[in-house]
Amino acid sequence: MTARDPDVLIQAFLTEGPVDLPDSAFDVLRADMSRTHQRVVIGPWRNQSMPLFARVAIAAAALLLVAVALSLGGVGGTPAPTPTPVPTPSPVAIGPEVKTLDPGRYRVLAGTTQGAVPISFAVPAGWSSWGGISVDKNYPTATGAALMVWRITNAIVDPCMDHAGVVPEPGPGVDPLVSALAAMPGIRAGQPTEVTVDGFRGKSIELTVTTDIGTCAGGLYVWMSPDDAHFVQDTGEMDRVYVLDAGGERVTFEARFSPQTTAADAAELEAIIQSIDIER
Repeated sequence: MTARDPDVLIQAFLTEGPVDLPDSAFDVLRADMSRTHQRVVIGPWRNQSMPLFARVAIAAAALLLVAVALSLGGVGGTPAPTPTPVPTPSPVAIGPEVKTLDPGRYRVLAGTTQGAVPISFAVPAGWSSWGGISVDKNYPTATGAALMVWRITNAIVDPCMDHAGVVPEPGPGVDPLVSALAAMPGIRAGQPTEVTVDGFRGKSIELTVTTDIGTCAGGLYVWMSPDDAHFVQDTGEMDRVYVLDAGGERVTFEARFSPQTTAADAAELEAIIQSIDIER
């Protein structure tokens, strides 16, 4: 090595202070010093540049300043602002009145009995509430779609003619209730499907009315709850019932589709279901 070797000069400077430079900094300094050695001054024989050691010191100091500036969030030394979290609005409880809802998040109880589980979901524009237990669009007309949050407990012996003939309440869990609903006459039951809603697993089953409801005394009912019974609005209506196990408690709700429900309304109903939060 010669006395003008770049590594020797840089190391001599660093030994005078507690500054450690990364290898990339050494590379920058070597390149700068190599360019300096190759400069040719044409003209009067006088010193046109500062001593080599001073140049090394200035270059090292400049690199140190850049490193500090970058650690502060930018060359200007001003840290990037921290985004302020936007609070999520609390769901609004749906009351018993019938009214058009503003877009937003709403809460209903899974039935109206003691111990019912609160369920919330996002509702788009154009939807209404009814009875404190459902949201719907164009319901109860033939084209209507609806989400109904009921605490379903029983199937019915004869949905068309014997609404008082209630099947004894199935045992706990998902499968007993799904099987009881699928066995009702006058209804075509689809294959039960494994589902997960808000992290809770269970099954859904599609119940399509095949009986002409005009022949039924007082309408056709598809299931019972402790407070009420659900009757369908038209022949061919499909009610997709969800039965979930929420920590050992059975949570139920249904989505109502008509053969005349538009694809746009059906898509909005599916989006509402996807937004469900079971508030345990």
